Amino acid sequence: MKNDLRKPYFGDPLNYIRVLAMLMVFILHVAVTNFYALEEPAKFLLRTPAWAGVWIFFFISGYFLCKGFHTGKYPFTVKGILKFWWARFVKIAPSYYLVIWLAHEMIGLNENASPKELTNLLTFNFDGTGSYIAAIGSLWFVSTIMKLYLLMPLIALVCIPLKKQRVLTAVLCGVVIAMGLGLRLYMYNNDYSWYADTYVSVVGNLDIIISACLFALMRTQLDTKKEDGKERRWNYMFRFIAAALIITLVADNCYIYFMNTAHNMFVYRYILPSIYILCTAFFVLCFDAGKTKRETAGKFHFIDFLSTVSFEFYMVHVPIKSLTAEFFNFAWMDNIWRYLVYLLIQFSLSLAAATAIHYATDGAVKLIKFIVNSAVKLIEKFVKKIIDTIKKGKGVNNNAQ
Repeated sequence: MKNDLRKPYFGDPLNYIRVLAMLMVFILHVAVTNFYALEEPAKFLLRTPAWAGVWIFFFISGYFLCKGFHTGKYPFTVKGILKFWWARFVKIAPSYYLVIWLAHEMIGLNENASPKELTNLLTFNFDGTGSYIAAIGSLWFVSTIMKLYLLMPLIALVCIPLKKQRVLTAVLCGVVIAMGLGLRLYMYNNDYSWYADTYVSVVGNLDIIISACLFALMRTQLDTKKEDGKERRWNYMFRFIAAALIITLVADNCYIYFMNTAHNMFVYRYILPSIYILCTAFFVLCFDAGKTKRETAGKFHFIDFLSTVSFEFYMVHVPIKSLTAEFFNFAWMDNIWRYLVYLLIQFSLSLAAATAIHYATDGAVKLIKFIVNSAVKLIEKFVKKIIDTIKKGKGVNNNAQ
């Protein structure tokens, strides 16, 4: 659906939160030790919560993909589910493998890495640890999200009986969030590894994906528009509150992470995931278009563009930092303005690489699809021609008899 091109267009609101998550990961990962020497009081805002950025990515992805099942985009058939899985693989795998290859060629991977570690990396079983350089450690996210994609059709299928049960859907959202919080606290009290068992594991992120699916169903049950198609006045107020909550939460999280006390880290790791689910869900519920498609203006907008390449940006920003580290004089970054210039340079380089990878892999996939489809059509024509020839031959024989 396109808006009136004469009206100002500020980008898809839902892309803002995706880009925010991308920046939360980026700013922390490209940070250098000079950051701590800065004297500006507001420098804590540059200690962005990358873990929380990943939680937002998980929720947004789960929300829209599960919404696809709820609205009939993906049918609950074997063919429909296989098509969903294949679409996810085709969207992720080409750029993922390309980034790994580029990291190997341009930076180098640890020669002491075992074949098992390489196998885990290539088969989406990588957890960010092992002998490989830190430049690709963040790719654990890809392995985890690919496993969660396998579960999404089942989660969406289980939700079918709730389609007309608004109250029950809302209650179950609360139950899932509470159970996720309870599971994390159980892991904490029983000395489970926060990183391996809570942060990067499928089980540790199930509450995010399940609640995202339930909230996606809830959004299809809500009617935020009047009969004339315009938004109800109260929804504008909720949108303002939702945006303010997200901004406040991220800013507070920056301070919590910056202070880095044992209590603060406990809150960040075990409590805040549930808070992020609630705030992200509220934001998405307020700004999503429900059963209809999200509106665009048919114009280029930088935020929309960043959102388009955010996955590739996530994968390349750390390798770019590793590749360019020797070219920076870190002693030069003695104030926050110079540090921001450094961040801008790293951002520009990462964006250029992400854009190139996105369009290169997208173009390659489209070309392969075109070749395959053309080959299939030629084969079909050839087979049909043979069948027609055989039928004509039989017809001649029958006439002769």
